Amino acid sequence: MDHKRPPVLAWVNQACYSCFTEEDLKRCGGCKRVSFCSNECSRANWSKHKSLCKALKTYEQEPAAILFSSFSLSEEPSDHDGYLFNAGEADGKNKLRRLADLMKRPLTVDERNLVGWEPRCLGCTRTDQLLRMEKKTAQLQLCPECKLSFFCSGSHRDFAMPNHKKVGPEGVSQCGANQMIREDDHFKRSAGPDAPDFAWAPSRVVSEWTSLGDSSWTTEYTPILAEEAGLPESALPGILRVATEGLTMPLTILLALEKLARTPEWFKQETLVIHVIGASQHEMMRGMMFEEILHRVPEVKVLKIYFVGPQLSQFGGSGEIDMDCCPKCTAQGRKRTHVIQAMSYHEFASKPSYTKPDVAVAQNSGCGSEETASWKPTIKLLVDEKIPALFTSYQQEEAEQDHDLIKSLGATIDPSLAKVYNKWASHVRHMEPFKVKGYYTFNGWLAAGFR
Repeated sequence: MDHKRPPVLAWVNQACYSCFTEEDLKRCGGCKRVSFCSNECSRANWSKHKSLCKALKTYEQEPAAILFSSFSLSEEPSDHDGYLFNAGEADGKNKLRRLADLMKRPLTVDERNLVGWEPRCLGCTRTDQLLRMEKKTAQLQLCPECKLSFFCSGSHRDFAMPNHKKVGPEGVSQCGANQMIREDDHFKRSAGPDAPDFAWAPSRVVSEWTSLGDSSWTTEYTPILAEEAGLPESALPGILRVATEGLTMPLTILLALEKLARTPEWFKQETLVIHVIGASQHEMMRGMMFEEILHRVPEVKVLKIYFVGPQLSQFGGSGEIDMDCCPKCTAQGRKRTHVIQAMSYHEFASKPSYTKPDVAVAQNSGCGSEETASWKPTIKLLVDEKIPALFTSYQQEEAEQDHDLIKSLGATIDPSLAKVYNKWASHVRHMEPFKVKGYYTFNGWLAAGFR
């Protein structure tokens, strides 16, 4: 990722679009879509920004754009999630298409982000630009607590605020989640522009496997983080939250093993074999996290993880890598091997060398809504061959879609692993484009576990 990519707060006019400071901000005089802290930053960014700036200004004056953007919007606020998302998405995607026409080229990732995460009223999805197009004098107001949700009027604020503060099934309100997103944005930038994504896994190795049972991120990892990192108590919740982005992968695999493994005493095996289905860059860039499986299952001597997915071709195709282990594991002769298979899982399973794993995990597959045709033969194979498998999803709606597809293909799904929040989900929340509420998290929900 480009380390100069603007952060979340720059998308919502709360940080300079050039240097990312949050002080002395003034909106761009042309498009009013971005802010700068000084004339120097505005001039430094102009070569990148001018094309979009001019296109946005032209778009704002087009009668057809005004008609399309406001045609389906009511003056009355709504709390219907489907309506709000569809209205925001229709407006945003139409704007993306028209801007590309005006600019005579596809938008860059940064330009698309400015459209996708444009602030919208939580009650009607209007943007500041649309309010100007409708000749209204109002501007979007901020939620005073999270500052990442917006309202076009006092009446829309009063209507939407109760739901904004309501705690959802993941144990946090939208307002609370937004505050965490803001804190995580600050944390990421505090490390410096060239710093890699934060990752932490404990160096400790437990003496015996213990069930994940009623444990949680807080009970399991706060004491270890405090001991190993030497941080003040006030800093621990935020640091642990960011650490869960990587640790969710081994912990979700351990959950799958405990619930679904082919043998009840899997934790006493000398070799443990895991298949990660639909693997992508996310797993590859956080490979060190998987050693936490060895650290929590001390009787296992060899951990072999197969990463299987077409997207892995960007990492050089297929191959086997003996990974470096920590000094404790190395001294005990323990090994962790990563095997890359750049193909679909059902293609991988047709190879003569294929053997069944102790468990297979498909993280955030989206199989019920994206690439469904290519997922069906993989799911059917898992079901027919009785391979223990767990599918996770980014959020609840996606989990329901994934679950329904998997069930339709004959899986007998464990009720405790069906459309439920994953207690080992990442706690790093990510805002979704065009949506005025909701967010997604890595391994957020367990869609379906079966064997």
